Amino acid sequence: MNKEEQEKVVKTLDSCVEKAKEIIKDPEEVKKVLAKTQTKIDNSPALIEEGGDKLASMLNLVKSCLIGEYTDASEDSLANIVGAFIYVTEEFDTVPDLIPVVGYEDDIKVLSCAAERASADLEAYDKWTEGKITV
Repeated sequence: MNKEEQEKVVKTLDSCVEKAKEIIKDPEEVKKVLAKTQTKIDNSPALIEEGGDKLASMLNLVKSCLIGEYTDASEDSLANIVGAFIYVTEEFDTVPDLIPVVGYEDDIKVLSCAAERASADLEAYDKWTEGKITV
């Protein structure tokens, strides 16, 4: 990605982060964003293929914070992740998802930018989940 594309991705994510800062104050609104995001992922093999474990970690971090199970994530990280989810679920994002292959590239770039910004919290969350005993 060239510098101009990177700046566009950052600007796009920043505008969604502003919306997300308000949304993360309301658990019901966060649930709606998560549900829309999960539906989008379930219907978008390209997002699953490109997003993989990092996308799953982003979703799980927000879900764990929402239910109060995990409390160590910063508000900035949550706002960036939820902001990326808002962008991904918008009907009219920069490149319409109806365009095969190319339609998800912008979504993946925004998700990657959010994951990079939230990387410390995502790493800490992943370590925390590894330490949990599952039955």
